[in-house]
Amino acid sequence: MSFQFPARPIPVAISGKHYKGMPNIVVTRYAVDSNAAVILMSDSGEHICTLSANLPDVQLRSGEFVFRNYGTNEGILEELVGDGVIETTGREVRNGFVKMPICRFTPRFLGYGEGVAA
Repeated sequence: MSFQFPARPIPVAISGKHYKGMPNIVVTRYAVDSNAAVILMSDSGEHICTLSANLPDVQLRSGEFVFRNYGTNEGILEELVGDGVIETTGREVRNGFVKMPICRFTPRFLGYGEGVAA
């Protein structure tokens, strides 16, 4: 059985500099190579930011994604890790001048019914 990303939005209780309320994490796929696309949406369904970066040349293990931790996403990684939503794998990738961690969701956030296969 392959790894399954959650198929429905996951509510997360975090506060950030660009949003209010309880946002949701939505997982879908990038059109090129089908890597996981992880998106933070407002509780009203508005796009807040894209948490993942699609780097087709990076080899990811099942259930992993590259976390975009710069620009408007600064500080979100630390909040999600601190709240037990995601965990870092200890691996990083370089893209231009930035290093981005490879992450995965924690087991407690993966029990949301049928998901998107990794």
